[in-house]
Amino acid sequence: MVSPRGGRGMGTRTSPQKGISQASQQTNRNVLDRAKWTPSLTRCLLEACAEESDEFGRALTGFSSLGWQRIVTTFARKTGTLNYKKEQLKNKHDRLKEEWKAWILVAEDTSQTGLGRDPDTGAITGP
Repeated sequence: MVSPRGGRGMGTRTSPQKGISQASQQTNRNVLDRAKWTPSLTRCLLEACAEESDEFGRALTGFSSLGWQRIVTTFARKTGTLNYKKEQLKNKHDRLKEEWKAWILVAEDTSQTGLGRDPDTGAITGP
């Protein structure tokens, strides 16, 4: 069969994994990936990461596997919960890092965007 782009069906596979229903895959993904993040939990995660970095350092590529194990342990101790897995903490850390990078670009280039931050409320202000 010829695809709309003229190929012969050699594209990327997008169907669900064999033997596992699509609904089951989505349910498992939601259960494993969805953590309830409050500001206090986010702060505990960042404190755990900062403590790890201060005490053991951090490579340019990120924390080591052992480092993430220590972060998980520190996070559990700070929050009193063992419900968060390494992948959840790492995903949140990665999202926070991307948000921080985006904010730095905006904050440092106020001449072009006109955006800033209200010092009293912390809200983003615009022209």
